[in-house]
Amino acid sequence: MREGWKQTTLGEVMTVEGSRIDPSTISDTTPYIGLEHLETDAARIGKHGAPSQVSSAVAPFVNGDVLFGRLRPYLRKVALATEAGVASPELLVLRPTEECLPSFLLYLCSRPATIEACVAMSAGSRMPRTSATDLASIQIPLPPLAEQQRIVDVIGSVDGAIAGADRAAEDARSLRSGLLSDLLSGDHAIPESYDRLLGAA
Repeated sequence: MREGWKQTTLGEVMTVEGSRIDPSTISDTTPYIGLEHLETDAARIGKHGAPSQVSSAVAPFVNGDVLFGRLRPYLRKVALATEAGVASPELLVLRPTEECLPSFLLYLCSRPATIEACVAMSAGSRMPRTSATDLASIQIPLPPLAEQQRIVDVIGSVDGAIAGADRAAEDARSLRSGLLSDLLSGDHAIPESYDRLLGAA
């Protein structure tokens, strides 16, 4: 292992939020995050719901916490919170310690080795779940904070490129939908600009 790095466990670089709140006591403007709001390999939280949508107790989270989908961990639903809110019981709320950057904890929890270990230790055959204890026991390599930041920057740049490609693909799908409507209506000729576009492709 490289100089300055150490072998430790996830439990040494995070705490698990254990408190629970009755959702009926929370303002409905508070973001509620359930497993359904996290996408596979998304890393960020997109949409959210409201506490009035649930009846079971929820766990509070704050900006910088990592939300880990404990139900069916092979779905790889792990995301970084960028604001405060409350989470479903099917999500573990993980808070990084001072020796681990929030984004680095996100990457540690979403890396293949961690997910594979969670799947191997999951309890239940139909609805496998990862326990907080099992997650905390997983071995990890931990670099110094400066190296963590460099790793976060590199992976973040790749994530940015992926997000850009996703936006371009969505724009292309919208263009295709418009072309289907226009060109198959019989009311529009194919503009020369489209011929140039096809030539460039």
